[in-house]
Amino acid sequence: MEKFKNFISNFKLPGKSQTKLVLSSFSRKEWVIFGVLFLVCVLSGLLILESVNKSFMTDVPMRGGQISEGILGSPRFINPVLDFSDTDRDLVSLVYSGLMRKSPDGILIPDLAEKYDVSKNGLIYTLPSKIIYIFHDGTPLSVDDIIFTIEKIKDR
Repeated sequence: MEKFKNFISNFKLPGKSQTKLVLSSFSRKEWVIFGVLFLVCVLSGLLILESVNKSFMTDVPMRGGQISEGILGSPRFINPVLDFSDTDRDLVSLVYSGLMRKSPDGILIPDLAEKYDVSKNGLIYTLPSKIIYIFHDGTPLSVDDIIFTIEKIKDR
């Protein structure tokens, strides 16, 4: 270990004059070999850098464009109140937004609603309505629309 430390402390790169002297002593054959080896080293270094770069990069989708999703079966009711099959539920989840939705764990989380409060008995959900939501035809969402939807779900 001591010899290695001595070697490192005494090691110095050749100066400019020494480098010129060595390069000027190359024959034509040695220049070709040196050039090929230098090119191989540069290309290898670039390939290694590209490989390292790719390992740290992540794909980020561009804004805009379109998405296509395939479904099995024929949809019958594309309505969140009437969804009957898995196909219906898949389409409803893509097309409609609700005040709340279920997370993959099955927990209710806000969707259109910013937040919600639950009563102590767990029967009353209070959702502040500061934001105005608008249907695709320009009609604003009202409390009556929400009540209508909940009543339809109860009738199911």
